[in-house]
Amino acid sequence: MLIAVRTDANARIGGGHVMRCLTLAEELKRRGCDVVFMSAPGTRDSVPALTRAGFRYEELGESLRGLESAASRVGMVDVIVVDSYSLDHAYESAARAIARKVVVFNDAPRRHDCDLLVDPSLGRLAGEYRPLLPAGATVLLGPNYAPLRPEFASARAQALVRRQQTSAIRRIFVSLGLTDLGGISETTVRTLVAMNLPADIDVVISPSAKSRRGLEAMAASNDRIHVHIDPPDIAARMVEADVAIGAGGTSCWERCCLGLPMILVTLADNQADNVRALSAAGAALSIGARENVSTALPKALEQMEPKRLVEMARQAAAICDGKGTERVADSMIAMVATG
Repeated sequence: MLIAVRTDANARIGGGHVMRCLTLAEELKRRGCDVVFMSAPGTRDSVPALTRAGFRYEELGESLRGLESAASRVGMVDVIVVDSYSLDHAYESAARAIARKVVVFNDAPRRHDCDLLVDPSLGRLAGEYRPLLPAGATVLLGPNYAPLRPEFASARAQALVRRQQTSAIRRIFVSLGLTDLGGISETTVRTLVAMNLPADIDVVISPSAKSRRGLEAMAASNDRIHVHIDPPDIAARMVEADVAIGAGGTSCWERCCLGLPMILVTLADNQADNVRALSAAGAALSIGARENVSTALPKALEQMEPKRLVEMARQAAAICDGKGTERVADSMIAMVATG
């Protein structure tokens, strides 16, 4: 099977779309598929992991002409996966000229022209999509279809045992997106330092993060701050943590898989549904928009007593088991096999 992946990343939309597509691509490659990425300029700069993965890469704009140009080099593909808020149903319809099947990742109901739709959002209902899709389209909904790298499922059992033994917050995991919107990572860590907590702080950023220089300076003078730049072992870092501070995007499902209680910052409008659903499920506390971090984060941490952490961990773990990548790959291959 030849599979094209059309997805983008930049400072505005973040890198979550590319990361979940990259995870799926690795699984499809493992099953013998050939994968080519088609992305807008700047995508590989925003997500260094895409370059490291070594997949064939075609750079193109968002226009249909760009798709046609890439298609002339790639040829007819069995499946095109489209994961981008900026591309609509007209783009997906045009993609049928180069692809036998169209798969779409989405995080909020809107019109699509696809054969298979995946929306990992918590609490999404099939009825929300049915009027917006072609008749006969398959819909995969919920966090158990979120594509997570295999190390998260592998670390799940160890993490869940550890969560039941939490007696205090000794390690805080901070990860607020590859693009570090407005230097939010530095603001968050400065807020934590001001609280003078007896806890280590692991903060994950990309090489180009706005906060990088400030965080590295803080870490040089405070041995409780540990800066991890695009680390390969992020699952291991999360296992060791007692609570995470993060955004409401695709990384939520990684935290859920490992039963990691969350304090969530809403960094984009499309994260609001996830934040509300996770808060309602008892897996997270919401502190609203990034402007609230300095005042709301200390109040949220004060609520994180040991019993609550254990219960939040239990609720989070029930939301996602980490096997979504396999389920989506199974559905894609079965779809092509049945024509």
